[in-house]
Amino acid sequence: MSGLGLIAIRRVREATQGTTPAGNMTTHYFENFGLNGSIAREQPGNVRSDRQVVDNPATDIDVSGTASADVVYGDYDGMIEEAMANAMAAAVSVTASDIAAVASGNKLTGTSGSWASFAVGDFVWVSGMTTNGTGFLAMVSSAPVTTDLPLSTTFKTLVNESAGASITVKHAGRFRLGTSILTASYERLNSGSTKGNVYRGVGINSWDIGFTHPNKWTQSFGLMGMSRTRISAALANATTAATGNPLWNSNTNFGMASLTSPGTGFRFDGTLITDLLIQSLKITVGNPLMAFGGAGALGKQGVSLDNRFDVKVDLTAYRTGSTAEDLLDDAADPATSHTMGFGVRDNSTNGTYFYLPALQVSAESVPPAQQSGKETVTLSYVAKVDSTHTMFQVSKLGACTQ
Repeated sequence: MSGLGLIAIRRVREATQGTTPAGNMTTHYFENFGLNGSIAREQPGNVRSDRQVVDNPATDIDVSGTASADVVYGDYDGMIEEAMANAMAAAVSVTASDIAAVASGNKLTGTSGSWASFAVGDFVWVSGMTTNGTGFLAMVSSAPVTTDLPLSTTFKTLVNESAGASITVKHAGRFRLGTSILTASYERLNSGSTKGNVYRGVGINSWDIGFTHPNKWTQSFGLMGMSRTRISAALANATTAATGNPLWNSNTNFGMASLTSPGTGFRFDGTLITDLLIQSLKITVGNPLMAFGGAGALGKQGVSLDNRFDVKVDLTAYRTGSTAEDLLDDAADPATSHTMGFGVRDNSTNGTYFYLPALQVSAESVPPAQQSGKETVTLSYVAKVDSTHTMFQVSKLGACTQ
């Protein structure tokens, strides 16, 4: 189901839950899209003298469903915001010719460029240097000051490099978990009959993203809304087309470079795991603010204490060398928390970096050893909060080449 066929799906962010604004709606291309609205009714306890029912009041309207799509850079940012219950941080970019690399303190310095817009924990793409490489990923390790941008040695150890060339330090946006209830209106229209439905007050209560090697990356969203209305013509809102960037492929796009080894770019506890072939990887985010009971036609309801942000990672990998031992044997030390990070760059060089700062093993499955074949281990992780990155951070890097 997509905007290219008979069924077109458009959406627009709501300022007020359940109210469709007049702004531009974005056409989205989904592999599958479905929303249904069931109405709960109660028969009255008090009736007329003739024992006939005048009305069966609606006590709840539960609009829920799912949407699945390929992963395309930039096309589903609004839905990711709703899943993360937080608006994406604005893009930041500093370009100057007086930026230098200083090994002492592992920092970038510059007097004309201000680092104030960068935050601790930001992943940035640095380009234009020579000695330190023409392009590299770095993480801001502590609060920037007027002239200094400290970087973590885990991701990049700097060597001294004088200023002179034009250097750019940037990210194109960042997602972190928050506390905002963000909702949208969706229009589902059959262009052949010019009839369809409008769903209002729809939020995202879950987001899954991942791949099975060597297939494409896919994602799915759990949807929950307030109401559904039949329409006989499209809404008057203007349409904005989706970006149409290339799809992500697990074979050629996983890692910060387009390499055939699917383990390239995967870090566990900061160590680059080069001898790990990942068979499948899935990250699941559950949003308690839009969990069952968190939205409805009769108004917002309280979220009970047993509803919480839930971030999980499921990983199946082949062990091919020694540096993967700590990862694949991690269940031997279940109390320890670990970091996990990896980058994806599409064929237009648009980069995204996923970072989970505090993961703990929840399950491990090791199949019986075989005389021939690879050793496969399946691990499941649950995330806990980190004071800097929350439980999960997704960083958009924009164009990044090495």
